[in-house]
Amino acid sequence: MVRFRSLLASKGITPSQPVIMQLVKNFASAIAIVSEADIAEALYYSASRIPRSATEVVLKKRGISVAQPYQASDPSKAILMHAFRDGYPMILKVSSAASVQHEAHVIKDMMDFDSCHLSEKYLCHIEVLEFESGSIELTDTSGSISVPFAGVRQGLLMKHYQTSLAQCKIPLPTDVLLRFGNQLKVAIEHMHKTGYCHLDIKPANIFLLEHDCFLGDYGAATKIGEDVTELTRTYYPTDLPARAEKKTDFLLLAKTLMELFGAIQSPVAPMSTDDIMEAVGNIKDQSVKDFLLACFDDDQAGV
Repeated sequence: MVRFRSLLASKGITPSQPVIMQLVKNFASAIAIVSEADIAEALYYSASRIPRSATEVVLKKRGISVAQPYQASDPSKAILMHAFRDGYPMILKVSSAASVQHEAHVIKDMMDFDSCHLSEKYLCHIEVLEFESGSIELTDTSGSISVPFAGVRQGLLMKHYQTSLAQCKIPLPTDVLLRFGNQLKVAIEHMHKTGYCHLDIKPANIFLLEHDCFLGDYGAATKIGEDVTELTRTYYPTDLPARAEKKTDFLLLAKTLMELFGAIQSPVAPMSTDDIMEAVGNIKDQSVKDFLLACFDDDQAGV
């Protein structure tokens, strides 16, 4: 621990006791072998994002235990943590109260639309957790309660999927790409039927379980026709207005699939609608090209 503290000091970090306690509890083996200041800083930052013990008590009353942070491939304003409920691995997502409430509202609307389970439509089923007797509190790097997470009384609990498409080796084989493409098309069309556009379709938001993929993260989901308040600029078409339109989701799907197929560069750069359509037209695999063009034809037909 002396060497670890010295590495932190070289990065200008004065460790706080709450975070040190989390380090010892969750990262003891890593601390023993860390020899670089940058790695020590990253480890300290991870420990600072673990809930305090008071929060863990509240979660345990709901039958949920939390472990160390989940290392997502995509930077996020939310905090993701490994969790367990009744022996099943889960992911607990905590973000600002407004963000949690937004996703909760979207999920409720989609579940109320018909009697099917969201996973039947290749959408991630996310359970909204209410913490009546306490609030979510996470420490920042100083050991203080981290704003905007202070006082959050809701969390989002989802199945721990095996990985996301962001971790997949590029390019995907044609048959796999088309299987995922058809599943994502089902997910997008179901969201549209419930009145929402997803608007943040990208590999990091597509999760894998065995042979299937599931579209998740509804933080950017917006009612069709309403103003968009959140987007990923490297994926969102540069020429489209910040208004929720069905065609945006299909353009995002096309860009995502082309990236995974190696038809455009990865990581992706901003592209206009014309750029995306030109790239689709240049795809040499006819089956992939036909699938993407059919998505746009179905969108125009109002499917």
